[in-house]
Amino acid sequence: MRFILGGYLGAFLLLGLFAGPAGAKTLAGEEKLESVVKIYSKNRSVNLSSPWRRQTPRTVTGSGVILEPGRVLTVAHLVLYTTEILLQPADSSERVPAKVKYIAPGIDLAVLEYEPEGRLQNVEPLPLARKSPTIKSTVRVYGYPTGGETQSVTEGIVSRIEYTRYRYGAQGMRIQIDAAINPGNSGGPAIVNGEIAGLAFSIRRSANDIGYVIPTEEIQRFLRDVKKDGRYDGKPSFNVSYQYLENRTLRRKLQVPADVTGVLCRGVRGQPDSPLKEGDVIIRIDDYEVDNRGRCRFQNDVTLTFTQLATEIVRDNQVSLTILRNGQKQTLTVPLETRPRLIGYLAGRYPRYFVYGPVVFSEATADYLAAITTALASSDSRHRRTMSAVRELMEQAESPLLRRRTDRRDPSSGEELVVVTRLLPHESVRGYRPILYFYTVQSVNGEPVKNLQALVELLRDAQGPFVEIRFHDSIADILVLDRQQALDVTEDVLESNGIFRQGSPDLMRVWRGG
Repeated sequence: MRFILGGYLGAFLLLGLFAGPAGAKTLAGEEKLESVVKIYSKNRSVNLSSPWRRQTPRTVTGSGVILEPGRVLTVAHLVLYTTEILLQPADSSERVPAKVKYIAPGIDLAVLEYEPEGRLQNVEPLPLARKSPTIKSTVRVYGYPTGGETQSVTEGIVSRIEYTRYRYGAQGMRIQIDAAINPGNSGGPAIVNGEIAGLAFSIRRSANDIGYVIPTEEIQRFLRDVKKDGRYDGKPSFNVSYQYLENRTLRRKLQVPADVTGVLCRGVRGQPDSPLKEGDVIIRIDDYEVDNRGRCRFQNDVTLTFTQLATEIVRDNQVSLTILRNGQKQTLTVPLETRPRLIGYLAGRYPRYFVYGPVVFSEATADYLAAITTALASSDSRHRRTMSAVRELMEQAESPLLRRRTDRRDPSSGEELVVVTRLLPHESVRGYRPILYFYTVQSVNGEPVKNLQALVELLRDAQGPFVEIRFHDSIADILVLDRQQALDVTEDVLESNGIFRQGSPDLMRVWRGG
């Protein structure tokens, strides 16, 4: 069974992949923005169950805006897994090669780099606005929607600004507008008062005249982040468990004055050394008051929880909190969580893998969890017979892929979860149930598997007639292979399945003892 990455990224509709501009107006003469370019990207996505395989290339189109000579800002989903990028200037058939310089798939932003020559040599960039526009501000969206070749513009107003989930677990501010955003507009600038207020990035297929824009604050944060070390590290998180503070008896016990609002801290997940302790009453974050349900009023009258607000106003990975502890007011400087999750997303990477006999191993990523969820929600008759097994797995949460999905990675431990993505056809695995939901490997010949490299080492150094592979998942069969047979048939299995390489380069060096 195949799970293709593009098949379950349904949180946002990728604008370069659908047809039919509605409400767009083609520009003429002086109205055209020379800094807005059309982007052609040839992409090859991931096949999760066959990690050695890349999908057939397909060309998608979108838009971008020149930030400075040689740099174009666009959306990440347009150039994710790209093999070729071409930029087309306004009113030109010229196509200029470009490459990805920086990318943040979660917040859906990317910077492309190109040689500033020809029509793109002396284009005047547009300035980035300092902050998001207010509600009801007039906004114009420029780009190259499908259905035409020339630049177009749509006009409307800002109808909503909110905090929401983006992709790959990322969260941030989002602007909703009623200007028509059409397929191909993705990556085009939303202009307010002559400045870039954000980038168009998604539409709602179920609603008319609703489009979404990544606001300038998220863009600026992305640009500052990549400027430091050339990569986007993402926002830190504030994992506070808290309780509403509306009950009068609870407030009296905590010695909270009647005119003070806040929430009761129940602990900080994953940060045992945090200065914020269970029992503290959080009443303010920086200069923002926290109400009795944990919400704060942010800029443009946007209301956020204090944990969401923390990720927007964080400085040097910490925030200032005002608390009541035993009835006494204190100010704390509280660090936010900066460690990545143990089970992260591929987010533009191709997965590492290793083939041993007919067994395909790969690094566990959150993409596999998303694939499980998609299968669980599917009404396809091919999945119905296994739905009960998946529900059982998710309810019992035996698999670390499910049970540890919120854990953070300890860089010093080298820990990494390993999955088996499939059993390739061969008589040596006949009689075992198929690998349907990416079971996580627990041990090889009784030795715990710490990470993918350690698994390859265990397979390489195995002795005796058998190799026994056990999983954390009780619904998975124990695999017992004839060790010599597995070694002998690997080349034939690779050839018969069109696999040109037994494993990723780093794992092959381990396999060969390098």
